[in-house]
Amino acid sequence: MSEKVLTLPQGTKNIENGAYAGRDDIEKVVIPEGVTEIGDEAFVFCDGLVSITLPSTLKRIGKSAFQECVNLEGITLPKGLEEIGDAAFCNCLLLEIKNLPKDIKIGKLAFHHTKNKENKI
Repeated sequence: MSEKVLTLPQGTKNIENGAYAGRDDIEKVVIPEGVTEIGDEAFVFCDGLVSITLPSTLKRIGKSAFQECVNLEGITLPKGLEEIGDAAFCNCLLLEIKNLPKDIKIGKLAFHHTKNKENKI
């Protein structure tokens, strides 16, 4: 079975709220440079999603953007990221964040039920 990749088009600036919610046919997402915001619930309940490539231009990840992506394990947060919304990665059971940018605003339960032992982040 080949990998199911969603590559967003160049020129995209923002990913709308709920844009890809519930899509179980996506295993990998590639977000191009230039995108500054991932909207609320943009990828919520994408339970086939395993990895995401984020651009260095990303500033904000919305509320519940990746909530319930239970197989998500590969993600590198860009250094310029300023905000992660409430429950953004909640219940991403396989996810462990190791490179959290400094001086970032983190919403409530953003990493609840992930591999991060410090669920307070």
